[in-house]
Amino acid sequence: MSNGVNSHSVNYALEEEQLNFFTLSTDFSPLRFFILLLILLQFLLTGYGNTLAQSDDTNDSSAFTPPAGSILRKVILDELRREVLDLHGLHVVFVIKNFLVKDGWAWVDSRPQSPDGTNSYEDVSALLHQENGSWKVVEIPCTEIDNPDCLDDVGYIAQLQHRFPNAPLEFILPKQSRGSN
Repeated sequence: MSNGVNSHSVNYALEEEQLNFFTLSTDFSPLRFFILLLILLQFLLTGYGNTLAQSDDTNDSSAFTPPAGSILRKVILDELRREVLDLHGLHVVFVIKNFLVKDGWAWVDSRPQSPDGTNSYEDVSALLHQENGSWKVVEIPCTEIDNPDCLDDVGYIAQLQHRFPNAPLEFILPKQSRGSN
């Protein structure tokens, strides 16, 4: 070679440079910084990001309304729809008045109607619980006014709390007994 560098010294220099790239040093070249940034970004956007998203959903202790078109909303309403069909033989769609989910419990307050919208039926409220990954209707209270065994009676809520001590029943209290808390 005319420049005085043999091929063995070039290969050795390349191997040394590659080895130094992966060792810790205080010298951050722009390329090293870019690659580390890409690795960090991939880590956050794949496994760790998914873990954070799942833990945020499960640790959020505030009640929320599942958005229209969401899978959660469809699954819960399909279970309630099945219950109405079993009890009353009616195929219905629900006009939602109130729909809250919290800690594996759901409260739906609705006005059912026929799928074509020509018939409306008595309001249906229901407490549902997620058990082994499936939503189940655990209570459909009556909605008669002045009936102590019905939803509008504060004593009824106390009975529900006794029967379902883990249910977050604060979101189903009758409107007149809800404070401004």
